[in-house]
Amino acid sequence: MKKHILLIISILAFFAQQSTIASPKLGDTIQSPRIIQVPIIDGLSTDACWDSATWNTMPYVWIPYGQVMTAADFTGRFKTVWNEEKNLMYFLFEITDDKFVNGYIFSASNGNYWMYDVVEIFIDEDKSGGTHETTNNAFAYHITGGNNATDYDAADMYNTIKVNYKDHFPEFKRVKNGNVYTWEFSMVVVNKDYTPNSIIDNFRPKLTVNKKMGFAAAYCDDDQSSAAPQRDNFIASKYQTQANSNESYKNASVFGLLELVEGPTTIANSIPENDFTKTGKLEVSPNPIRDIAELSFNNNYKGLVEIVVYNAIGQVVSKNNFIKNQSEFKQQLNFTTNTSGLYIVSMQAGNEKFLAKVLK
Repeated sequence: MKKHILLIISILAFFAQQSTIASPKLGDTIQSPRIIQVPIIDGLSTDACWDSATWNTMPYVWIPYGQVMTAADFTGRFKTVWNEEKNLMYFLFEITDDKFVNGYIFSASNGNYWMYDVVEIFIDEDKSGGTHETTNNAFAYHITGGNNATDYDAADMYNTIKVNYKDHFPEFKRVKNGNVYTWEFSMVVVNKDYTPNSIIDNFRPKLTVNKKMGFAAAYCDDDQSSAAPQRDNFIASKYQTQANSNESYKNASVFGLLELVEGPTTIANSIPENDFTKTGKLEVSPNPIRDIAELSFNNNYKGLVEIVVYNAIGQVVSKNNFIKNQSEFKQQLNFTTNTSGLYIVSMQAGNEKFLAKVLK
């Protein structure tokens, strides 16, 4: 009898572990909506097309694994959209970095690009996974800051040599505002048959609705100097186990999923259900509501918060920024002109996003 009980406990523990491993996490899936009017690449994030995409956070510290970073040291988030006519993807990164270290200039003999402050794009065009360090089965673009707002490189490895894929990023601009750096750029998607110095247009698959690619975004953070660069932190959009925390540059099987979608990003599909409620942090009352509701939020974060209300199909209903200067934060939400239905309230506070479902 005792052996049977122990066996049952072991089986239950096993399935509990598998459930934990398999459970979806924030950043596993990123949605990129189709746009008609492409953005002007000026680093200002004011183009209307960016309103159709939601912010994706970069909350996972891969190196040193699991370390907690202060919002002033690093906060990162990004949006992505795509255009069918130009067959391009577009990215908008907003990076808060207390010490921005640039100055890397590509050369075949200098492989230290990952030690500077760089935005990194992992992309696997056909989502085939597998190794890619010395092939173009997937890419790990290290997009460097260069020496000013327009100089940049996009370094990666191919066949054991360092390659500059700068031409995969036709437009680039970075704007500094205090310690907030906005990166805006376009990107050509190429398939695994592409080799350096090939005619790039011969290897560009057609971007279409429902196309799925392997993907993750990351940031290499150097808090030292350009004279003696060092990657102090490696932060990303995709959760990884500790064993896989430094595998993405060579193994596309650990990438997340990027979906090209028709319209505005649908929050309900891109965020796991268990991220809609974080007890004691984000509450909306009354719920259901008639006209006016009060959002309340309590944690130690102080600074800018962004509150976005989406309808059931992911369209932005309202978007406002506020300053949170104490632990308790309260803000009224006006649904007077909204039709009856389900809404999703999103609050971005530093490096975290909190969500709540609201029914009118």
